[in-house]
Amino acid sequence: MLATMLSLMLAMPQGSVSQLSWLSGAWSERQANGEWTEEYWTPVRGELMIGAGMTGRGASVRHFEQMRIWRTADGKVMLHANPNGAAGASFTLTRQTADEAVFENPDNDYPQRVTYRRVGDKVEAAISLIDGKQERRWTYQRP
Repeated sequence: MLATMLSLMLAMPQGSVSQLSWLSGAWSERQANGEWTEEYWTPVRGELMIGAGMTGRGASVRHFEQMRIWRTADGKVMLHANPNGAAGASFTLTRQTADEAVFENPDNDYPQRVTYRRVGDKVEAAISLIDGKQERRWTYQRP
């Protein structure tokens, strides 16, 4: 009986894109020095979200990124990011609660961890190495 339950648990998909519906929409962070960061996420459709992000200062864009969160054929939930049009990297969902999603790829140079956390009506996003070092953090709100 225990072996059957364990087997079923291992076969179940890990995480849910649908649980990330709170991430959909437009998000921005503005700094007093004119720097800004924006992210946009589509609503969840068929266990898929499409995202885009930009950072800059004033009217200048310094960085852009195309992203997607989806469930793979083998049941994993993944985040893939293409920074500045490059091939990019994929990150596997390693932890999820109703208000947080953590994606990791220890083989990527940087970042190795991507975290989204809902805090009230804001979203905290962070990237870091797998051990949490070299963390960069953003606090987004609706524009």
